[in-house]
Amino acid sequence: MMSILLSSLMISVLAAAGLWLIARKDPAGWPWVTVWSLGLLLFLPLLSLCPKWHMQSPVMADAADRVSSGGGLVSALLVLWALGTMVMMFRLFWRHRCLRQWLMCSTPVDRAEGDGLFLLEECCRMLGVKRVPELRMKEGLYSPVVAGYWKPVIVMPYHAEAWSPEMRKMAILHELGHIQRWDLWMRLAAELCCALYWYNPIVYWMRSRLMSQCEYACDARVIRAGVDKKHYIGALCDVAERMLESRARVISVGGLAMADHASLKRRVDRMLVQASSQGGAAAALVVLVTFVSALASALVEPVNRPSWDVIPGVASPADEMSEVELRHSANPFPGN
Repeated sequence: MMSILLSSLMISVLAAAGLWLIARKDPAGWPWVTVWSLGLLLFLPLLSLCPKWHMQSPVMADAADRVSSGGGLVSALLVLWALGTMVMMFRLFWRHRCLRQWLMCSTPVDRAEGDGLFLLEECCRMLGVKRVPELRMKEGLYSPVVAGYWKPVIVMPYHAEAWSPEMRKMAILHELGHIQRWDLWMRLAAELCCALYWYNPIVYWMRSRLMSQCEYACDARVIRAGVDKKHYIGALCDVAERMLESRARVISVGGLAMADHASLKRRVDRMLVQASSQGGAAAALVVLVTFVSALASALVEPVNRPSWDVIPGVASPADEMSEVELRHSANPFPGN
């Protein structure tokens, strides 16, 4: 298990370096690379269960032996990691339970209550969303929120009734973008990754980057749906201003808000400036390097001797040479 923890550090460093290079050209570019990197870390323990390929490398084998022979220190670190992981998993479970209770305190929107459901169905047709999510209202909420994995729910603040139909439409389009992109599931994978590698600050940075990329992508979907950029930016700033005045934050796990996570200034700059898809070579390089590193760390086991030495019934070259020398030194005339 210690080798998995060390391998995760190496893979996260390589992935973070590549993601940083991509972000220098476009902060929102290639979000699937971030998802790939987090998913690779998440499935790294499963890869370690595959059969090993023994590779002769005395230096690496001696280093692995020194780590494994750490005795009490290694055992203490593994116990500490296990306790931390259990605490983080329980924390994640508790926050999802709180989110469920929070949703139960909201009020479902009726067809007789305004044009909310008609706007939701219209927005679903615009984005091609076949399954219409549930629409709810919540007191004390200052930004539209989407939550729920199997049955997504869009929760609007009560004061949204005073918004213009255009502004409500833009808010619903943004939240539908999260549903269409499976952003809630991607966030869950990132949260599980943070719980598993709670000691690694790079994983938290990758989660934060993924959440920002989700917001950038949903902003772009709203603009592509035909919404005027300036009107959408104005609506986004109004929601962010109301959240700032109230000093409110949405539930930090299991939900995604319209004005949260990503920097508002960067979101506005990206909408005003036509961003080009750059960094394709860097993205491919990150995927290749992290994949090869994960396979090498999970499937390759360094040994001091060649692999045929450990196979029962197969003689090593050293044994064959000693037998040849013995025959050459033997007396050809034992009767004399």
